[in-house]
Amino acid sequence: MPKTKPVRRPRADAQKNRDRLLAVALKLFTDSKKEVTLSAVAEKAGVGIGTLYRHFPTRDALVEAVYRNEVEHLSDAAQELLKQMPADKALEEWLKRYSALIVAKRGLKDALHSIFEPGSDTYAYSRDRMTNAVTLLLRAAARSGAIRSDADPQDVLLAVSASTWSFANDFANDKNWKDRAGRVLRLVMDGLRYRPR
Repeated sequence: MPKTKPVRRPRADAQKNRDRLLAVALKLFTDSKKEVTLSAVAEKAGVGIGTLYRHFPTRDALVEAVYRNEVEHLSDAAQELLKQMPADKALEEWLKRYSALIVAKRGLKDALHSIFEPGSDTYAYSRDRMTNAVTLLLRAAARSGAIRSDADPQDVLLAVSASTWSFANDFANDKNWKDRAGRVLRLVMDGLRYRPR
């Protein structure tokens, strides 16, 4: 039986460079008013352009990696939050972070346009990761008795995303978007805590 080669983990310095590039790219893509070049990302991250191209051979590859990285951080946070706080508080905190991701995605809109559309791998990947994470949190909160047990995960995600998108479109001019998002999330949580007789 042939032996399979073990998957090599990236060297620590290579992983560090990759992480730095993703963090810098996210900030530039969401904050910049003009198109962000790959050379600007490399310069701001303090690495050579060759290093950037080794990790991300095209601009689309970098944009997709930035978005997937944010999705992974958020979906992985569900388990961690459940270890740190009561289930309903973990759900509320996760939904707050989900709202922030939507605002970041709004900032990434132009960059994401070429790779993010319904039916694409990135769309399916993010939808599945978000649905799995919120399902875990809803079930835990329902088991604890803190929320109703009939909430549909897709409905909850839609309630938060639709309301956030409605003001995220103008978030650059709305300095209070976090306060507004917090108020909307409290309404969602109140709805989840309500139990019809």
